[in-house]
Amino acid sequence: MKSGMGMQVSAVRPYLRPGMPIAIGRAGAVIAEVAEGNAIEDKRLAAEAAAGYIDSVERYVEGANTLESVVAGLENTLLNIEQYAEDEQNGSALQAMDA
Repeated sequence: MKSGMGMQVSAVRPYLRPGMPIAIGRAGAVIAEVAEGNAIEDKRLAAEAAAGYIDSVERYVEGANTLESVVAGLENTLLNIEQYAEDEQNGSALQAMDA
């Protein structure tokens, strides 16, 4: 199974081995890819991607003179994450977006 993202844990349970790491999000949805040997690497990539996006948001906030500028910067960053995730169908970007 290459990806179980967005599925309920009960749906992917048959594909999991004891000790296989996955991430569980809201309402029990799986937010990490379930792929043999890839789950840990996927989580690492997601964490790195999220850190990059957070740095980007901090730059917007530091340079903003008004609340409107902060909100516009945050909206722009979220739209960029969403667009990248959709264009690339990238599991790591999708996880970062959820984070």
